[in-house]
Amino acid sequence: YENDGEPEPSFTTRPLVYIPEHPESVYAVDLDGDGDLDILVANSWDDTILWFKNDGATPPSFVAQIVSDEAADVSAVFAMDMDGDADVDIVAATPDDDRIRWFENDGRQAPIFIPHEVSSNAIEGSAVFAADIDGDGRVDVVSASELDSKISWYEQGAEATPRAIPVPAEYPTIQLAINAALPVDEVVVAPGLYYGTIDFLGKPITVRSSDGPLVTTIDAFKEDPFVCDQAEPVVRFMRSEDRDSVLSGFTLTEGFGVFDGGSCTTLGGGAFIKGSSPTIAGCIFLANRGRGGALYYDDASPHITNCYFEANLYDAIDGRTSDVTFSDCVFRYHLTTALARFDVNLTFERCRILSSFGPAVSGGSSVVSLVDCVIGDNITGITTHPALSLTISGTLFCGNTEADIEGKYTDGGGNQFLARCPPPQDVDLDGVVGFTDLLDVLGSWGLCIACPADTDFSGEVDFVDLLSVLAAWGG
Repeated sequence: YENDGEPEPSFTTRPLVYIPEHPESVYAVDLDGDGDLDILVANSWDDTILWFKNDGATPPSFVAQIVSDEAADVSAVFAMDMDGDADVDIVAATPDDDRIRWFENDGRQAPIFIPHEVSSNAIEGSAVFAADIDGDGRVDVVSASELDSKISWYEQGAEATPRAIPVPAEYPTIQLAINAALPVDEVVVAPGLYYGTIDFLGKPITVRSSDGPLVTTIDAFKEDPFVCDQAEPVVRFMRSEDRDSVLSGFTLTEGFGVFDGGSCTTLGGGAFIKGSSPTIAGCIFLANRGRGGALYYDDASPHITNCYFEANLYDAIDGRTSDVTFSDCVFRYHLTTALARFDVNLTFERCRILSSFGPAVSGGSSVVSLVDCVIGDNITGITTHPALSLTISGTLFCGNTEADIEGKYTDGGGNQFLARCPPPQDVDLDGVVGFTDLLDVLGSWGLCIACPADTDFSGEVDFVDLLSVLAAWGG
């Protein structure tokens, strides 16, 4: 009903295009974030929750969209950002099954709503409301239930316990499991090859493989990946994910990145991280493409640990305006390993950058620190820029000399320069293959991504590494 704006207003009826037969509840809210108020309707007759998209015209017209067609005798709806991701979610009461649910907005321009249960004991619920009842910063839910004459409130997070969601046993794809996950849940993925891409949707959850990256692969394969606007990364973190968003134990491959406009540039084939600070651990980035073939970061602060990067085009990692730490990682066979430009603070701790066809590190207008690293057999060493602030400490250069560092750098002390790299069997880099290297191999036995004792870079310390150390003994 349109208000004419007078001191004593009158109202003009503006009927919707489609009128549900038995509307029980109505609520006006901007559901798609376009600045226009949409209309949310509970229609008990056909168990449907609808929202009517406002087209923004004056006067507006509305197009019906389905939120859920399995809302049993839905009696009430309310809208509120339930999970703090800046998207408006929906809360509903369904008296036929005595449930209160909230429907998570996935944040797309044409949103999809993912159902989550709040309660299964609201006996013939007739009303719902959402607000931070106890002032703890989390939105709670209030309901009225008719048959048991109760007003109930449901405290968000009061009994949050991690739930393991198995893939494919419970959900056939990793993304469907992520969609269903709540904060602190774990998506546990069985060994296998999983085609497609994943998006963490801003959730503080762990997505991990049960048996490690050697047997669990996410492949972003596309029929025609060179169609620019169809390119996709293997994984996206784009909704303010923090350290509690964890990806662990996968091989990520065949990603072509996020399309970056008319030049047909793609960004972040393996992982695209924007405005987020996730944790990525124990993963293998293999044969992805784009600027930052393995990883691209933008206004981000991810922590990457114990990961292995190989043969990603065109540079392994790239990005801007970010603070990124790599610890205990290995980089091999890249055109350029790290391209540090546009105000990036980039730290490598105990990393090995090996056999790049171009420079190990390049760029400008950034701060780069190499701490206790190995830089070996890179064809053009390190190329700096007058605007690049480079600090190197405790780092071994082998097969690369100090002359291969083009430009100025700050010597933090403890650096070594060797004409040839030690053999991989010299695990502790003391110049001799001996007893301590054997102990390192035995102490690292088993799955061990990017660890020095994995002499053949297989991702596993096993008898091959043991025999290799014994064969090189004394060398």
